[in-house]
Amino acid sequence: FAKKKPPTNKKSKKKIFREQKPIRSLDADAATLKTVQLGGGNSVDIYVPPNRLEDGIVVEGGNVKIDDPKQFVEDFYGSGDVIWPSSLHLARLVANCPSFVANKRVIDIGCGLGLASAAAHLAKPTSIAVSDLDDGVMDLAMRTLENMNKNNNVPLDKCRIDWLKKETWPVAKSGSSSCIFDVVLASDVLFNKDSIQHFAELVAHCLLMPPSTSNDDQEDASSSSRALIVDPANRPHRDLFVKCCQKAGLVAVPTPFPGQEKDFVLINVLPSDEV
Repeated sequence: FAKKKPPTNKKSKKKIFREQKPIRSLDADAATLKTVQLGGGNSVDIYVPPNRLEDGIVVEGGNVKIDDPKQFVEDFYGSGDVIWPSSLHLARLVANCPSFVANKRVIDIGCGLGLASAAAHLAKPTSIAVSDLDDGVMDLAMRTLENMNKNNNVPLDKCRIDWLKKETWPVAKSGSSSCIFDVVLASDVLFNKDSIQHFAELVAHCLLMPPSTSNDDQEDASSSSRALIVDPANRPHRDLFVKCCQKAGLVAVPTPFPGQEKDFVLINVLPSDEV
């Protein structure tokens, strides 16, 4: 008799990211200026589209209920066209500790509506770049910053960065011997385990000195380059992010967010040679 072939266990290849769905249409023309209070007498006006989160929420007897929780999560997973609590806390931190960004080159990664960028603008940074895969919210963030530039002209830029594609990452100016940015701002970006390594490498790419930089240039460069990341306390991937940062030449230190210790974590990321 012919030998039977042993059964094969063909496992489907693990997807690097959940399947990319089309970005929800954004009614930019319907966006209106909304004043956001940041504490300490600071506030910013940002362009906010109609709140589509409210479409799936019902309030009954003072209790909030969601019609279809699964669909609700699918529709708003990673979306940036609403003001999320993490971005509000990051913006408050930046607005009340302006020395973090004053006279610095700042990039807001996963900027959403640009609340953190707007807060940074108050401190008169050297420049601000916003980045998001959603062109619609990125354009609204730029619109907010351009509106703020009527009173304080700060060089602005936007870049559509795909964390998986290094060819989309920002590059240093020709002949530059400094890091690309002095400060990276980000909030609630560690929700996808498979993206953590890519994000850590992107942060390192933005903050670390070019390999060819001489020791003298390194000493002259700013010693305060850092990333400030606000993460919801219930996110499970911070330890992995810390390890990935270490491999990328960074030191990431998570600490409870001041005043929001139970709900949010502030991750301070520095080049390892500055610690």
